[in-house]
Amino acid sequence: MFLHICCPSDNDAEAVVAVSPLSWLNEGDSVTLSCEVKHSSKGWTFSWYTEVPYRGSLSSDRYKTELLSDSSRGSGGSYTFSPVTLNHTGVYLCRASRGEQFHTKFSNQQILWITVRPDDRNNQNAVIEE
Repeated sequence: MFLHICCPSDNDAEAVVAVSPLSWLNEGDSVTLSCEVKHSSKGWTFSWYTEVPYRGSLSSDRYKTELLSDSSRGSGGSYTFSPVTLNHTGVYLCRASRGEQFHTKFSNQQILWITVRPDDRNNQNAVIEE
């Protein structure tokens, strides 16, 4: 009896997103999304996506996955927002590819929540007295 044991194949590859330092942030903070491929070796190129709402044909809100316009900035596996703004609140995903032949499925979804700094919120509500 022969037992052939080898390395996991690209078919077992799974893209996974992690966030550092936190997914809840204040405007002006920095955050880095990292994408790695589980069960596989190096040599991957990464693309970054976001989920955006759109109106479906049944008049209900739906989401579609769109490539970030500057996705190539994170092709090495890390995508940094610095500084974050309220517009960065959203759902992010990555996908890994090896050449033109193979792509992983989309990764897990990573939500980023960006809020106004508490001291900025107070300044926005301040009334100037003359």
